[in-house]
Amino acid sequence: MLLLVKCPSVKSTMSENPMFKMPLTTRFQLLFVVCLFAVVNVMADSGGRVSLTPDIASLIKQEKYAEAAVLVGQMTNADPRLVAWLDLKQGKTEQATNLLQNVIQNAGQSNLNAIVDSIYILKDSSTKGAIQLARKYLNTDQYRDEPRLKIVLAKVYLKDGNGHDASTLLDEVCKTSYEGSDLKDALSRLILYYFDTGQAGQSLAYYEKLYAKSPETLLDPGYQMQWCNIANTAGRQMEAVAKMDELQTQFPDYYAKNEIGFHFERGLAYEGLGYKERAIKEWIIVTNLGQGSGSGLVKGAVDKLKFYQDFDGGLAKAKEAAIAKQSNTITSTPREIFIAFFVVFSLAMVVLFFWLKKRA
Repeated sequence: MLLLVKCPSVKSTMSENPMFKMPLTTRFQLLFVVCLFAVVNVMADSGGRVSLTPDIASLIKQEKYAEAAVLVGQMTNADPRLVAWLDLKQGKTEQATNLLQNVIQNAGQSNLNAIVDSIYILKDSSTKGAIQLARKYLNTDQYRDEPRLKIVLAKVYLKDGNGHDASTLLDEVCKTSYEGSDLKDALSRLILYYFDTGQAGQSLAYYEKLYAKSPETLLDPGYQMQWCNIANTAGRQMEAVAKMDELQTQFPDYYAKNEIGFHFERGLAYEGLGYKERAIKEWIIVTNLGQGSGSGLVKGAVDKLKFYQDFDGGLAKAKEAAIAKQSNTITSTPREIFIAFFVVFSLAMVVLFFWLKKRA
């Protein structure tokens, strides 16, 4: 039975279930609530490493950046990137930028690595500074076509909410032979950006570029399940259902660990296609599997079921009211019929009496 009805939108959250998590550094950074992890993550993202003493780590965790900077300054051969990061945390953007420029100038043959590192460090506190630094080198003949610089700048643009310029840069890189892991990461972020900004069609388009540059993602059920989630949003529910059926067969262990998510997504797909009964069956399975879990997906399924229960109840009441109204309009009780017949018969007799009297 097909029934198309507008109901509350419940989108599966990518943070709710492992299959909806993108393997993106940016997602992980959002989950870190202590600045210690932020420091380590910045350095790891840029390809470098930073060592912290327990005292410094503790101060950073407490967000006591000035005190941490004092201890770092007392270290022999303190990592200038860490010094710059602490300067940024204290609002000393110009001082940090100058320090990073010195790092770049002293890097020698590792100049490109130093530039990329510096942009990564700047982007978390000053996207404007990171963009200026990246553009400064991209405008030179030496680095004009450097894919790594374009990729890191694209990530900065995405952090700044500028998907247009980010996609332009990544399109340029995708036309080259470059296939580094940073490109895969940047394309993944762009896919997520378009999805989060309600442009699911664009998101799917960049999935094709991701597959072309990183074919291994086709063997990653997490990426594939995320594609299903986006395809549902983009109105490609039939493809999403077919892909989920394929994944369930191809990756049984993955399915077993993420069964709730599979059924929730199938419910969304069937709902989009107008198959209400099928959708409801999927969401009932979700609630049965997730009893007492407090999962957001289970709550979403409960909300969906409640909506349709209320909708169907209201529809039934409206139908009963319409039938009752129609019955009252076209039918009468036996007593009412008898009275009407008696009145009509009496009037007929009166008319007949006066007509016969007149004839006589």
